[in-house]
Amino acid sequence: AGGKVKDIAKSIGFATCNEAEWRACISALNAAFEMRATKVTIRCDSKLVVEQLTGKWKVNKENLRVLHREAKSIANRLEGPLEMQWVARAENSAADSLANYALDSGDRTWEF
Repeated sequence: AGGKVKDIAKSIGFATCNEAEWRACISALNAAFEMRATKVTIRCDSKLVVEQLTGKWKVNKENLRVLHREAKSIANRLEGPLEMQWVARAENSAADSLANYALDSGDRTWEF
């Protein structure tokens, strides 16, 4: 059908900003895989994650390589194409709201 189908707020404990961005991407990929989505678009305000997952940038740090491999593994099992879209942080307030919800209230998923 198309359009947003799920919002996920997930507490991950202590992590760097880049680790948190990768974990959010992995969470979205897992949700898409579980839904058997045939076309997936992930909107991400981390240029690092977008460019590394699409293979344009090299993954230099070992802690991020582990997360990159996990994301690639899930992406390769999707039933259709994956599109990564970079969104300016100022235009992605929904992501900040979800992160703050997870910090304040714990895990939750909203389905549309």
